[in-house]
Order: sequence, then structure tokens, then C-alpha cells
Amino acid sequence: MFEQRTTSLIWVLTIASGIIAFFNAEAGNPASTTAKQLCTTRADEFEEKISELWPSVSKTCPECSRTTLIRILQNYHPRLGENSNAVESAVNNGPAIQKRRPIDIGDEDLWTGVKLQNSELREKAFGNQKCHATTARFVKGKSQVSFTAVMHVYIYPELKQEVFQSVLNEFNAFKPDAVVVEGYPKDFPCSEAVRIYLTPVSALEAESEYLAKLALLHAKPIHGGEPRQNDIGLKAPDREGFLFLRLLSSERPKEKIHEGGRLRYQVEAFNKIKARTAGTLSWTYDQFIAWYKTTNKRDFRIEDALDDITPSFNLNLLKPNRVLKSNHLSDEVGIYRDRVALSTVRRLLLTNDRVMTVYGRDHLPRQLPVYEAVFGKSATPIAKCGQQGAAFRSARAKEPSVQQDISDKAKKTETTIPVGRTKTGSAAAVK
Repeated sequence: MFEQRTTSLIWVLTIASGIIAFFNAEAGNPASTTAKQLCTTRADEFEEKISELWPSVSKTCPECSRTTLIRILQNYHPRLGENSNAVESAVNNGPAIQKRRPIDIGDEDLWTGVKLQNSELREKAFGNQKCHATTARFVKGKSQVSFTAVMHVYIYPELKQEVFQSVLNEFNAFKPDAVVVEGYPKDFPCSEAVRIYLTPVSALEAESEYLAKLALLHAKPIHGGEPRQNDIGLKAPDREGFLFLRLLSSERPKEKIHEGGRLRYQVEAFNKIKARTAGTLSWTYDQFIAWYKTTNKRDFRIEDALDDITPSFNLNLLKPNRVLKSNHLSDEVGIYRDRVALSTVRRLLLTNDRVMTVYGRDHLPRQLPVYEAVFGKSATPIAKCGQQGAAFRSARAKEPSVQQDISDKAKKTETTIPVGRTKTGSAAAVK
């Protein structure tokens, strides 16, 4: 039961273009402020701006280096000559790379067979394992995918050390050419790349951020696995209604609401969400309430909002006979997100040998039919607790700790990684 909510909760956190970006910006995070300043600076003024900000940067991030920061800006800064507030990553700007090995990984149609999660798929993926981070490897010829399925650290912060260590072990063992992170759009935002680099590991709040930080330190390109802003695979009016419902679930009261105060609380929560989304959602409170009643055949109660957006399979395990139409809409959103994530993995395999992705646990059973269709059948269970490939064969005492590994890589980055280059060439040419 502990893990059944994670997928629905992560949807609550996936607002606009990033899981954590919105919340850090709201909190006035110093790294977010610096990132915004650097990512809105003209590309030919990077070094001058970094020199101006470096005294404060070096105080908050003593392990950071100018060389690495310049490389990150060169790889992820918005295009020259465009609106300085653009958030498109520079990885979209270079010439197209010649695609290779399409036979190894099949055509696009083979990658669309995402299935709704069920007991059989979940058993096949995990068996009886109870760990909070499991890793599956899929191999065909030169093409390899590493999928680490985790309990979300943002929701369960007490699992941070275990989950981060598993991600670190797999990253070191698998040595990916590119990574796919949950909660971000395809074009990874410059502001997030800089913010994550400048943020200490101890302050990172999600496993997606940690994977991105590892990739930045090792000069590996980062790609988001999510649809574009507010694109959740639903048509109007369900698209806007479900988006509001998803966001309202994050505003659930911590204490019981008296019936007389519910309306006021719900209206205030709704207005707070509209203000935070800066006009991207246009409905009034009355429009949302009407949609909810038409959809679920009952009155809206903000206390129940998380149940309302939980995928039907998960909710049936928790509360049999409670499933509403909004739960089936949640299923559709999940399928759509998984198709986008798989499309991203396939696109990267056309130009990279090894692709690593880290997602919530519920995504692996749904994506498993696609991976088996592409890479062939695997033994059950697919994912292994704590194995992380070759890293598992070393004594755990010999494995670097999360903080130690980050510190070591930060020290080496200045001399080992050429500015603006990655293993696959200029990051601006990575598609």
C-alpha cells in the first residue's frame, strides 16, 4: 500500500516544465535566481556574467567550477537571437545527426504498445521484491537501456539516501551515453540545468534532479521524458478539468475541514492554483465544479482529490469499488506519458548505445510490454533489488557514497571535461 500512490502524486508535482522547478522558484532558491540570471544572459556574455556572480556562487557551491558552468550554459542556453526568456534547450539547435541501427530497435510502431498496469505485469516486473529502487537492463546488440524504478524521494524523503545511492551505483556501472529524466519536457531547460548543478546533493528533492546532476558532472546530455506543458493526452473539457483536479490534490487540508468551511477552503485553493499557473488554465471555480460533477456523478470534496486522480489499478488495491471516471482519465494520462517517455528513449537509441532512465515504480510494468517486444523476453522478475549491474558485485563498503562521488567528480571536472563537448560531440548536435 505504501507505494501505490507514487505515480499519482508525481503527476501533482509535474507542473508546467519541471517537477521541482516551480517550487524552487516560488521559494526564492538562490540557485534558481542565479540560473535565471545566467540563462537570460546573451551567450557571448556568459563569462562576464559568471565573473560578476562568481563570488556569491562560490560561497553557496564551493565545489562548483567555472569551466563546468560555462560548458553547461553552452549546452543548454536558449538559442542566440531569440527571446531571452526562452526555455528551449540548446540541444535542439544543431544539425541533425545521421541515424543508425534502426533494425536493432524496431520501428516506431513497436514502441507504442504501453499497457495498463495489472497484477500480472506488476508481478512480472518486480516479483516479491519490497525494495524502494529496482533496476532493469534491456540489451539488443549495441543498444542498451537501463531503467531504474523508484519510490519518489519528493514524496518519501526518508528514502532519499537509499534511492540516490541506487541511482549512483547504476549510473557508475552502466555508464550511459544519455539520460532521460521524469518530470521535464524533451528540451531540458537551461534554468534547471544550471540550478541543479549549483544545488548541493543534500538540497536536491527528487531522484530526477540527482540523475540530471550526475549527467551534468559527467558531460552526458539530459533529455526530459514528458509531453509539452499541460499536454496530458486528454481532449477538452477533460484536459483542463483533470489538470485542475491534479493540482487541487496538492492543496488537500492537513486537518479535517468542517462542512461549513469547505467551500471557502476549496475556492481559496483553486484561486491559489490559478495564480501559480499564471493564466495557463482559464476556468473559473464554478466551471471546474460543474465538470467534476458531470464527470464523477458526485460533489467535489478536496479531501478526496488524491483518490480522484489515482490510477484505477492502484485505487482498487486501496479502496475497492471507489473507482470513478477521473481515475480512468488518470489511466489515459499515464499511458500517454509512458508513450512519450518511450518515444524519447527510442529517439536517443538511434544515436547512442546506452540510455539510462529513472522513473516511478508504476511506469515499469506499463512499459514492460514495449521493452520485451523490442529487446526480447526476460526472466521474471525483470527488475533486481539493489543489483545495479556490475556495481552489485563489489562490496557495498567499496561503493562511493552519494556525496563522496559528487565531490570527487566535481574536483575532476575542471581538467577532464573539455568545455562545451560531450562524448557524442557537441551537445548542440545531440537530438
